[in-house]
Amino acid sequence: MSDQGEDPFDWVGATLDGKYQVDAVVGRGGFGVVYRAHHLGFNEKVAVKCLRIPQTLSGAARDEFERNFLAEGRLLHQLSRSTAGIVQALDVGAVVSPNRTWTPFIVLEWLDGQSLDANFAERQRSGLGGRSLRGAVELLDTAARALALAHEQGIAHRDIKPANLFVAEVGGRKTLKVLDFGIAKVVSESESFSKAFEETGTSLQAFTARYGSPEQFSRRYGSTGPWSDVFSLTLVLIEAVVGHSALEGVDAAQLFIASADTSRRPTLRTFGVDPGDAVEAVLNTALAVDPKERYPNAGVFWDALLAALAFSGEAPISSNASLSGRYPPSSQSATHAGAATQLTASTALPNPSPKSEGAARVLALHSRWAVAAGGVAVAGLLAFWLGRSPSFTPQQVTSASPAPATSDATAEAKPAESGNPAIAPKGGFAGLPARDVSAGLSPTNDAWLDKFSVLRRDDNQGLQLSQAFARCADAGKQLCTESQWQRACDSFAEVGESPSWTESLENGLAVVRGGGSCAPRKLATETDHDVLRVGLCCDAAIAMTSSSLQKPFLSSTASIVLKLQRALNQHSVDEFLELAEDSVLLNGHPRDKASLKSLLSQSFASARDLVIVNDSCDVTVAAKKVVTPKRGHRLKKVSYETTGWTAVCKQTRHRDGKAVGATSSYEFSAVSKLRAITDSEAPATTE
Repeated sequence: MSDQGEDPFDWVGATLDGKYQVDAVVGRGGFGVVYRAHHLGFNEKVAVKCLRIPQTLSGAARDEFERNFLAEGRLLHQLSRSTAGIVQALDVGAVVSPNRTWTPFIVLEWLDGQSLDANFAERQRSGLGGRSLRGAVELLDTAARALALAHEQGIAHRDIKPANLFVAEVGGRKTLKVLDFGIAKVVSESESFSKAFEETGTSLQAFTARYGSPEQFSRRYGSTGPWSDVFSLTLVLIEAVVGHSALEGVDAAQLFIASADTSRRPTLRTFGVDPGDAVEAVLNTALAVDPKERYPNAGVFWDALLAALAFSGEAPISSNASLSGRYPPSSQSATHAGAATQLTASTALPNPSPKSEGAARVLALHSRWAVAAGGVAVAGLLAFWLGRSPSFTPQQVTSASPAPATSDATAEAKPAESGNPAIAPKGGFAGLPARDVSAGLSPTNDAWLDKFSVLRRDDNQGLQLSQAFARCADAGKQLCTESQWQRACDSFAEVGESPSWTESLENGLAVVRGGGSCAPRKLATETDHDVLRVGLCCDAAIAMTSSSLQKPFLSSTASIVLKLQRALNQHSVDEFLELAEDSVLLNGHPRDKASLKSLLSQSFASARDLVIVNDSCDVTVAAKKVVTPKRGHRLKKVSYETTGWTAVCKQTRHRDGKAVGATSSYEFSAVSKLRAITDSEAPATTE
């Protein structure tokens, strides 16, 4: 590396923390400066990364940031000791620099080599372009397995990009190492840091837009986590093959559109490279716009990719490499003995050929994580009256067993797989434990609710309604509706210990439930302040009522309404059009698909901050009487043929920090194609 850039801390020539003689600046980034230094005791070169902290961050806010930074540094140290695929963290601390600037720092092993973005640029200059698919997979294998190891512990990177992947010369061999674990998390999740940074006039973005997943650009797609790293790693893989970045755009807005465009996924076939159906299917899943439809972590993704490559006749990884995402035992990595993965545990075929065995593996892995046609989401957007919403990623949780001990980095939800809940910590509702609430009738309105999980966040107390809603969205959930809250409290009495905001509105006021038991109920303005009040978070589940449908049909109608709203919330014009008839009535005005497409595109561009949550829907079925004569009989057979159904949904809409009640009526054909929407909006809540 060569010296470059200025030294904002005046560390060059000084001794940091009494142990590290700082020699030169070797790199600068959005939040930090990297120095080359040497340890005075061992006389070994090290890299020291110092974070640039806004001067307005002080007092308790700075203390909190320092605690989080030190915790992430210790976590990285433990993680990097488990694998050679992550740059080794040697020390962490915070000191005052020679020019009296408070400086959080982390000391890392010194690496000789070049970053992957420099490698890509070098190949472009020399005319080499991209690599073969096999070569790209071999190149990224070490990083993918290191990510898999981190993801097994619930730790996400959140800024995977070529610049954070370093081709290092270690012991005469080249190996790829992952840099900057924990930096994106500690920066992005500190509200005080974010505010202080923005006061400097600089936009805070703790990820790189060219490699960003939809949920990193906008919380309406759900929370970030290991699945976000899967998306970014896949973009790097595509770039390694095609020789240029996979997302096309010149600014963050264009890159956001490219990241979330359901009509064009940046897979290899999109760029004219045909890897075979099996590999292309894996890439499509890894780049799914909806995090719930993506592989949940790098281990599952890499297993599926290697199985698809084997099915296609490629064998890019040496035979001693485990497909579980762990490293095989070696002198440079810890030994990880674990249970067989779905691949290694598959039932053996009689004398299988390599191709048939690969096909079985592809099917076993890909069928589990294939892009689903449906899914649970919340909210909708259409014309001037519909807007965006988080795709509330359900958290897989139960109260049955404890989860492995982790730091806050492990606390985010991962996409749910229906019927296969993950393990969550035991105990009450403090912090981030969550519990499943079974499907059943709500005692408040005798409405049917599908299964959902509920959690209480420690940081979701004493907030206003809109703030509590935003905290739930950060966890991939929404505020519980009153029906959900009541079912949760009936299942777990401790839910009622503290008063809680709900998503339900009544006469323009928010319904507050609980406070000593499951019985208390009051109405409050959305800006009303109560330090004891929490914001209980739930997966999306609509309370469904009907006088003509049985419970199983209520569940299916709920999924269709949510599917429609997900298409609207995620700005997916194509998905919405697939759900609609050729002509749809919008508030009585007919719109063909061309008109709908234009209207939706305009709406998505102009109504970006409107979040809609369905509280409850009442479903009615329309049918016509059919009389069929019976041959040879005077009697006639009478039957009824369904002609369609309508869901009239009570909603809450969040806009500009205010909550507004609304009602939307969705009319569907007999085959559940949308044919009409009628909407009305109540006055805003009183402040």
